[in-house]
Amino acid sequence: MQRGDDEAYARLMDSFAPLLRRWAHGRLSDRARGAVETEDLVQETLLAVHRKMDTIEAAHPGAFWLYLRRTIQRRLANAGRDATRRPSADVDAEKLDLPSDADPDLFDYERALAKLSDEQRAIVILRLEFGLSHQESATALGLPSADAARMRTARAVATLAEYMS
Repeated sequence: MQRGDDEAYARLMDSFAPLLRRWAHGRLSDRARGAVETEDLVQETLLAVHRKMDTIEAAHPGAFWLYLRRTIQRRLANAGRDATRRPSADVDAEKLDLPSDADPDLFDYERALAKLSDEQRAIVILRLEFGLSHQESATALGLPSADAARMRTARAVATLAEYMS
């Protein structure tokens, strides 16, 4: 990497590493613990995202956040699969990029999340998974105010709950 690339990567790390670390820590499967560290997955994810930054298209507000989540989610799933020599028998887990020993509630959540619109999925991920405030979510999604983010979050969570029931 060149100097400008180093600085851009450092900014990416500073901005997103703490959020990804918190999000990914509880999602690393039991069988992968000890074989890989959450911090390594976060750094690999951010480096991969940094390398593809010129090709990432923001089709809608929040698209980058969804891309970031999907990238680390795949790395978590790969770490779970790599930690064992036996192939996973759970096809649904592979489709959702989840380790086969993941909590069944997580499968239900991921299935319901996949049914949401892009905007609803983004607001749920920003608020519930990454822990952004309503104001931070509004800024990330280009919404006019924290109140707008709060209302959209409430609607998205209600829809998510409906899909999970």
